[in-house]
Amino acid sequence: MGYKILIDPYHLLSPVQEWMLRKNDLDFLNLNQALARYKSAGWKNSHEISQYIAFPERIFSGFPLWFKKHADLFEKIVNESKVKQSRQYIPSIQALDQCLQDENVSLILLWNDHTAWTKALTYLGRKHDVPSLVVSHGIPGQIPVHGKVWADKIAVFGDSSRQFYLSNGNSEEKIVITGNPHWDSFKPCSNEKLHKIKKELQLPSHKKTIMYAPTWYHNFGNADNPEQYLIRDLKIVLAGIKNLSAYDNIELVVKLHPGQKEKWGFYDKALREEAISFKLFTNKSPLQLIQVSDVVICSGSMAVEAMLVGIPLIHLFNPEPNFATSDMAPFDIVFYEDEMIEALDRILKEGSEYLDGEIKSFLHRVNGRCDGKATERVANLALQMARESKSKRHMKEFVSPVSYSKHETYFSNIRQDIPAMITGKPQRILEVGCAEGGMGQLIKKEIGCEYVGLEIKKEACLEAQKRLDLVIHGDVEKTKLNEFGLAERSFDYRACA
Repeated sequence: MGYKILIDPYHLLSPVQEWMLRKNDLDFLNLNQALARYKSAGWKNSHEISQYIAFPERIFSGFPLWFKKHADLFEKIVNESKVKQSRQYIPSIQALDQCLQDENVSLILLWNDHTAWTKALTYLGRKHDVPSLVVSHGIPGQIPVHGKVWADKIAVFGDSSRQFYLSNGNSEEKIVITGNPHWDSFKPCSNEKLHKIKKELQLPSHKKTIMYAPTWYHNFGNADNPEQYLIRDLKIVLAGIKNLSAYDNIELVVKLHPGQKEKWGFYDKALREEAISFKLFTNKSPLQLIQVSDVVICSGSMAVEAMLVGIPLIHLFNPEPNFATSDMAPFDIVFYEDEMIEALDRILKEGSEYLDGEIKSFLHRVNGRCDGKATERVANLALQMARESKSKRHMKEFVSPVSYSKHETYFSNIRQDIPAMITGKPQRILEVGCAEGGMGQLIKKEIGCEYVGLEIKKEACLEAQKRLDLVIHGDVEKTKLNEFGLAERSFDYRACA
């Protein structure tokens, strides 16, 4: 096939890449490698970035007096932030722009498009006619980083996540239910393997294991006291553990999200003060930790992982609406300490009260088909998009009418039969030797597409600018389209004089 895919080297996409490579002739370009290859020390248009942003007094009219007194400080902060962000992102964006111009990329494969430069990459893909696919990760909740997706397609887990993205303004055609590739491997394991994992993790085999995955709060609305929710949640969990009759026979495993690494000290100190037997993990895969646990306490997507493995679950209430707030959730949802005490004691004595059928039905809604084939579905979707991209980019050519014209009618001749030669619904046409743009004007009127012309005669260019979307003055042998922000492969047709 010979497709080249620009991929974000995140571990969630690794199984998709491995599956695609097993069965297809593909070339993967690592995003970090692309940045290193094309990134330069400086960046263009730096004079635009250095322009100072000044705020007129009327902007501050609705602010309190104390803020108005510090308007100059506000201006300074805004301008310093602008320069800092420019230095951080612009070289990367320019590098990716050049990469898409030079490399024959058929697809951009990402695990998110909500950071500054990944969102820029999806826009650059549109500019250079390279489609982008985002493979959703985690369970989306009502937080700012989720919602509107700018990529051409997004692979989501199940109907609940599909409905979420629809409600946030994404078109139905953009959303494809595939399941989560990361969860294909989440399933119960044998007793023999359990003992081996416990030994590797240095967990006492004779104790009950409680796994707690703290919520990764992003400090939205609580920047003045960023640990208040962590303290509240931990207090509820500890209340449940300390009220167990077999309190001394408990091992607490705390799994921090990789983004919570700086909270290691907070949890280590708090748990030591409680004299609880515990172990802290950050980079360890949650699968093995869940498999050796007797119960999992969490408030995020790890709830799905616990159910896939078949471990009883206590969902610690998260004020942000998400999949767990839906009706008939097959697990305990805890708000307060007394609820945690009751749920934890009951589960450790009796196990989960929910039937396998209830759990499977819920998982099907949240994660699509839990059949271990999500990786294959995402890979096939990516291959289909790459295939369609390469097929679309095969540019057709027709001969411009000026080739048949006498010299005196070169600039104004029009052939009425040309539009009939164009099949399908082209979005973009490039005419090399567009003369005064008469032919392009006719085609635009008949087909309604974007029309770009290239012409060496300056006088003809001036006339063509009145008729076409864009006219470039230059010699076809010397003009580089990418200098004008265009890629030749982004055109459906090329008219040649």
